[in-house]
Amino acid sequence: MGFTVARHGGTTDMEFEAYVRLLEKHGVDVADLQRVAEPGTDHRWLHVWDSRAGAERFKEELQASTRDDEWYVHELNRDDRVSTGPLGPVGIYIGRQHDGCAFSLHPQSRSMIQRKFPNSCRVDSVFVGSQTKEDFESTQGGEPDLLHQVALLLTGLTEGQLQIFGGYRLYDPVERKTLRQPAHVD
Repeated sequence: MGFTVARHGGTTDMEFEAYVRLLEKHGVDVADLQRVAEPGTDHRWLHVWDSRAGAERFKEELQASTRDDEWYVHELNRDDRVSTGPLGPVGIYIGRQHDGCAFSLHPQSRSMIQRKFPNSCRVDSVFVGSQTKEDFESTQGGEPDLLHQVALLLTGLTEGQLQIFGGYRLYDPVERKTLRQPAHVD
């Protein structure tokens, strides 16, 4: 089987950042690991531990570093699909301005993408200008979706490569709010 360390109710972006930082501190390659969809949400990938003891040690350290007792060890069952690949989805930050929006990759996402695909992430940010907020919102609809195009520009990945990470999520750090996330990681 296997085990993962999850959080009751799922992880927020800040909690997931702490999770990834601790994995990296433990020498886990977050660009290529055994992973499973986050229990209860399926919005993120989580690392799969081979032993309960290893998962328990990680959980305890994560609880101490985040001062959050909601972390628990989840034992995988037959229905949990374990795969190999990077953690994800890719995190994209949005910064809203009066004349448009600026987008950039979360530093952990940039680092992980570049480890997996060394010639990626050649653009630091993308700015999409508009006269009003309503103008910007009207440009987001339709096919292909504007935000999806921004994700491809920022990462330098193909559609298939981006899906390896489970897609992308859009986060507003000022509002501390996830504005868009994949329906589920596959």
